[in-house]
Amino acid sequence: MEISTDTMAHVWNLVRKILGCNVGFLTLSIAKEYGPRRILGIDIDDHLVGVARKNIRHYCDQDIEVQEEFDVILALSITKWIHLNYGDDGLRRFFRRAYNQLLPGGRFIVEPQPFASYRKRSKMTETLRANYAAIEFKPEDFEMYLIETVGFESVEHLGAPCAKTKGFERPIDVYLKKPPRFMEREAKTSE
Repeated sequence: MEISTDTMAHVWNLVRKILGCNVGFLTLSIAKEYGPRRILGIDIDDHLVGVARKNIRHYCDQDIEVQEEFDVILALSITKWIHLNYGDDGLRRFFRRAYNQLLPGGRFIVEPQPFASYRKRSKMTETLRANYAAIEFKPEDFEMYLIETVGFESVEHLGAPCAKTKGFERPIDVYLKKPPRFMEREAKTSE
């Protein structure tokens, strides 16, 4: 039996938690259209759950609405892993979501790994290898993207901290999300 989200629209508008699965098409359609608080996918067939996980990536390629709730978001030693696992689009999506979840005046602290370090790790799986080969958005492009496209107001380069472990002496960048107007006025009057 074919069920569309329109068939039960009156129900979906009342529901905040949904349990579903198979390959997730209907469940994900409901999530996209009606925005329940929580959706959980369960299925006896592990293969179908795996397909549902892959399908959710397609639905999540678009930005979802999130609450501004954090003053600081740390992204230390993870940009390479997001990039290798989810490609250019996945890393860009992560950057946009981080921005959207920051409160005005919040800071996004990023420690981008050098692109040269990607190669060794890309050999771990076929997926990583394929994503590595397709990367066009390099770490040296992150700053321009974060400021000009995502919307961060400025960046402060902190330099590389002294690290006890080899390979962790990477520069750290702090991106500022534009503060609310009342904070700008306070800063100007105190000068």
